[in-house]
Amino acid sequence: MSLWPTFLLATTHVITMNAITPLIPLYAVSRGATPALVGVVVSSASALPLVLGVWAGLASDVLGSRRMAVVGSLGFVAATALLASATGISLLITAAALAGMAHNLMVVANQTAVASASRVGRHDRDFGLFAFWISVGQLLGPLLGGFLADRYSLQTALYACAAAGLVPFAMALSVSANPPARGEEALRPLRPDHAYRAAWTLARRQDVRFVLWIAFLVIFAWSIRASFLPIYLESVGLTKAQIGIVFSCIGGGATLVRPMIGALSTRLGRRRLLLGAVALATLTLAGIPLLREFWPLVAVTLVGGVGWGVTQPMTISLIAGAVAAQERGVALSLRMTSNRLAELLSPIIFGAVATRAGLGGAFTLAAGAMTVGLVVVARAFRATALAADPHAAVPGPGRPATAGARRP
Repeated sequence: MSLWPTFLLATTHVITMNAITPLIPLYAVSRGATPALVGVVVSSASALPLVLGVWAGLASDVLGSRRMAVVGSLGFVAATALLASATGISLLITAAALAGMAHNLMVVANQTAVASASRVGRHDRDFGLFAFWISVGQLLGPLLGGFLADRYSLQTALYACAAAGLVPFAMALSVSANPPARGEEALRPLRPDHAYRAAWTLARRQDVRFVLWIAFLVIFAWSIRASFLPIYLESVGLTKAQIGIVFSCIGGGATLVRPMIGALSTRLGRRRLLLGAVALATLTLAGIPLLREFWPLVAVTLVGGVGWGVTQPMTISLIAGAVAAQERGVALSLRMTSNRLAELLSPIIFGAVATRAGLGGAFTLAAGAMTVGLVVVARAFRATALAADPHAAVPGPGRPATAGARRP
């Protein structure tokens, strides 16, 4: 099965998603939100995925990733249009929550499609390429959103992004992906009790639990870019177009490194590669509040994008390679649920810190969380089988999460 249609579908969606990401906190501020309320608005995007994320992953296994992508892309169009029309904070929170759930469906559908098409021994390479095309979207999206907001208005930019979301919707209709399960018996695993029991079985495994911890800490720290980084950049005098450029540098750094992840993993080993990536991301978060000029901020976020660009595909590859093919949707959604928990907590906590200690205090906390991530990688990686062979699926203890699943 060709990966290219999935790559292009993911890229077009990420362009629209990352176009609105830096606009949401600015739009909330324009509607009178305090730093604490900005944190609530941004964190609301993770509320529904946190509750329904595991079920969405199992649904992708059972119903097929194409169906999930169609629903997710259409839902994103509707949610972004609602976001643009929001006149109060309550409606803004609701729209952000719906957009977050739609995005989660798209992410799980695309990751499951890649995992299904990727051959054993090529997970690092294929997920590295997948992440490269994601980073292309992360590079172009903020530029698009920043330009539209600067040239017209925040509201017009959001409406334009809703219209642009019809492109991935049209692509999702024609993309071939993992086939859905058929028959009433095959649909039985969609029961919520089965989905969460399957997720709990996987989460108890040491190799899976390690990946969830790393993913949580990295996402917790880097969620500050979607909440208070735009506000900080505006506070030091950057225009909305310049804010979009700084945001795109994170995607630019990721774009540079992601095609090389497979080769770097083979040459350096997973542990060294992940350690270096987390270290780069930590230094970036610590350095941002020390800078106030456009070009130094461009440079430091570009470097941080390299670190960020490695961590995400590596955690996806690690967890996809650690489980049986029948469990990948559940495993990937479990990782996404961990991410969404981090994204839910992060803006609220950073908002409380920013209210008392200023924006610099929020960035210091983010860097501290990444430092904890460094310690976790350094100590826990050697205790798992994940570091042994970067090209092998990693068996784990316990029975398979889906009925009738067998280890390959």
